[in-house]
Amino acid sequence: MDKMILGLLLLKELTIYEIKNYIQTYLSDMSSSSMGAIQAAIKKLLANDMIEYNECVSNGVNKKIYHIKETGKDYFLKWLSKPMSSKKAKNIEFSKMYFMGLVMDEKRIDLIQAYIDEQKTNLKDLYEIRNNLPKIDKRVDEFIESNMDNPKHLEQLRSCAGKQTNEECIRDIATFNLATLDYGIQSTEFEIRWYENFKKKLEKGKYYE
Repeated sequence: MDKMILGLLLLKELTIYEIKNYIQTYLSDMSSSSMGAIQAAIKKLLANDMIEYNECVSNGVNKKIYHIKETGKDYFLKWLSKPMSSKKAKNIEFSKMYFMGLVMDEKRIDLIQAYIDEQKTNLKDLYEIRNNLPKIDKRVDEFIESNMDNPKHLEQLRSCAGKQTNEECIRDIATFNLATLDYGIQSTEFEIRWYENFKKKLEKGKYYE
């Protein structure tokens, strides 16, 4: 959670509610979006001097706007520069499949179907996000335009990736953002197909022959 927050704050200064909404909308498959978990991570990052905040009043409401410090950026990039590890991608819910043979026969089909239905809803949401996103060229232009009054931020992003131009840097960021969304769509489609096929085998009483 702390590393994800650092990455988000490297891209943009955010309030804690904006962090929660972003994770809930785009990164729910990667991290919890519970306010408690986010607050704990924020507290840890503040204690380790990796982030700081400015306070402001908007529409009569006091807000804390968090932004990353150089120490946080260095820590995040050090973590990001290491290869991904499949051993850390755990899904405790999947263990229910391992033990489902202990469930009464008549309930197994319902449990599988409930998961299929949930994944179909997730897939619909993912497609809605994908269809509502602007084209990559527009995303690049909008991001750069929104940061024209903060050239140091754009310079910081360019330095992270070693890019010469804002366009090249933001295009690369957007490309990998979209890649995670495409992965989510394709992996969800695969799960739906797999579980529907397995459910048919259960209904026929033929598992593995």
